[in-house]
Amino acid sequence: MSDSYRSVVACCVAILGLTGCVAPQVKQAEVPYVPLSADEAAREAIYEKYKLTADIGGFTALWKRSDGNYSFAALETLSKEYPETDEVYGSVKTRATWLTVPAAVGGATLGATLGYNLSAPESQRMSSDTQIVMYSIGGGLTLLALILPFVTHDPAEDFADVYNAALRRDLDLPAAASTGTEAASAWLPRPAGQGVGWVF
Repeated sequence: MSDSYRSVVACCVAILGLTGCVAPQVKQAEVPYVPLSADEAAREAIYEKYKLTADIGGFTALWKRSDGNYSFAALETLSKEYPETDEVYGSVKTRATWLTVPAAVGGATLGATLGYNLSAPESQRMSSDTQIVMYSIGGGLTLLALILPFVTHDPAEDFADVYNAALRRDLDLPAAASTGTEAASAWLPRPAGQGVGWVF
C-alpha cells in the first residue's frame, strides 16, 4: 500500500471515529402515571394528557403533548415503557447510524484526497487517475447519503401511533384511530409492505 493510500485510510478512520462521540444529555419527556383503579373517564383524560402527535416536516420534527413539544431524543425514556415503542426507537437509532456511514466515508475520502494532494510534495501526490477515482468514490457516497433519507422510510414517523396504541392498552381503553402524524411527507416514497415497489 502506497503512502498516499495509507494517509487516506488513516484520515477516514479518524473521521469515522469522531462520529461515535456521545451526544449531550437531553431532558426526557415525563412517563405518564397509569393508575391501577380509575373509571374510564379518568383513564381517557390521562390518555388525552399524555398522547403524542408527531409534527414532521422537511427540516423539523417534533412530538407534541399537552405538556410541551419534544425532540425525538427526548422520547428515549418514554420509549422504554413498552416493548413495541422500544423496538421503534431502536430502529430509528439503527437507521440513523447507517445513514451516517456513507456521509462520513464520502466526506472523509474527499477531504483526505484534497488535503493530501495539497500538502504532499509534488513527487508524492496521487496521479490524476487516482484522484479522479477517489473524488468519484467520495462524491458518490456523499450523494448517496443525501438521497437515502428520502427513499427509505423513517420509523420515527410511526412512533406516536405505536406509543398511543400501547398507552391506550395500558389504560385498558379501546383502540383509537391513528392520529399520530400531524404532517407527514406524503409525497416521499416509502417501501411497500413486502419490500417490493414503493407506496406514496
